[in-house]
Amino acid sequence: MKEELSSIKDTVKIPFAMAVDIAEMQIDGGKVLSGRLGVVQGFLTYGFFVVIPDSATAYIVLVDAYNGSVLYVSDKVSVGDLQFMSLPFGPAGANLGHGWPMKPRCSGPVVN
Repeated sequence: MKEELSSIKDTVKIPFAMAVDIAEMQIDGGKVLSGRLGVVQGFLTYGFFVVIPDSATAYIVLVDAYNGSVLYVSDKVSVGDLQFMSLPFGPAGANLGHGWPMKPRCSGPVVN
């Protein structure tokens, strides 16, 4: 367990708050709605939903947790579509790399 924590500490050089700033700078008027640290193609990466509040649009931005480089910026999507999307970490996105669009989690209609 100590080795795993040491390895993560050696791999994550960019603080979360700095990665938020980097993600927001990629989108004019963008604000991070949510984000998390995860593994994409074997690398620790921050994934963020960046929204533009005035236009109800959003993007996914991936930032390298080691050096802060921007790895991916998605095409614009409607905020309403985000309920069917997930950041590309964990079982649902493990085999998707950082491709976009993600597969929906369900195929049913949107219920408001």
